[in-house]
Amino acid sequence: MEAVFAVPCSSTSRSRSSTPRKHCHCSQCRKHTGTHWSGINVRRSALHVRSAESVRWYQSSAVVQRGFCSTCGSTVFWNSTIERT
Repeated sequence: MEAVFAVPCSSTSRSRSSTPRKHCHCSQCRKHTGTHWSGINVRRSALHVRSAESVRWYQSSAVVQRGFCSTCGSTVFWNSTIERT
């Protein structure tokens, strides 16, 4: 099943497969979104991003990067910088 995600300016992320939704209520996520954060976990190998050049990243903490659309500012990605073993 392909999940499709779009931001208001029409830059679109697609995934061929996804896992159940994840939620976070930490202070970082609440500051970033204005409420709790909700998303899905997608392996990079399963992710296709249309207009990938529009995605910008910033380091929001020592262990997290956040991706956003440089055109409209919408939150697009959350990425842990911790290597998993």
